[in-house]
This record gives sequence, structure tokens and C-alpha cells, in this order.
Amino acid sequence: MRGRGRNAYESKIGADAIITFEIVDKINNKRTIKSLLFQAKKEGNSSGLASQKEKMDKVACKGNFIFTCSEQEYYAQTEIDGQRTNIESF
Repeated sequence: MRGRGRNAYESKIGADAIITFEIVDKINNKRTIKSLLFQAKKEGNSSGLASQKEKMDKVACKGNFIFTCSEQEYYAQTEIDGQRTNIESF
């Protein structure tokens, strides 16, 4: 997503980015679109995270997560104080 400042799209929905999947069923002639919002943070920087998570929950309840990067790993959480799911160690 582009933009910074008060009128930026991120300030309205709380997400840094949106991942969108399009599934096309040519046999039944159906098209389904699913999206996933996420907020990216460096470990130790939770600045504004509570309000960003609240905004994402309003837009896509159960369709958003927090992506965190530390010096050793990446992990994802669906709640601020929730269980961490390790994505990759390096």
C-alpha cells in the first residue's frame, strides 16, 4: 500500500499490506477472492500496534495478522499477546 500521513490508507485500515488470492473454478464458473491483511513490525517495536490491530479486526476479523522480524527469525501472530508461529529461522 502506498501513502503516509493522516490520509494514508494504512491509517484507516491499520495494515501495512494486503495479500489477495483469486481462485477460479472454471468447471462451475465460480470466482472467489480472499484477502489477508498484515502489519509488519521489527521485534521490540510495538509502536501503535494496539490501534493498528483494532483497525484490522474491524476490516477483516480473523483475516489479519502481525508479522514480526527479529535478528534470528520471522514469526506471525493473530493476537498481540498471542502464540507466535515461527515462519523461518535464519
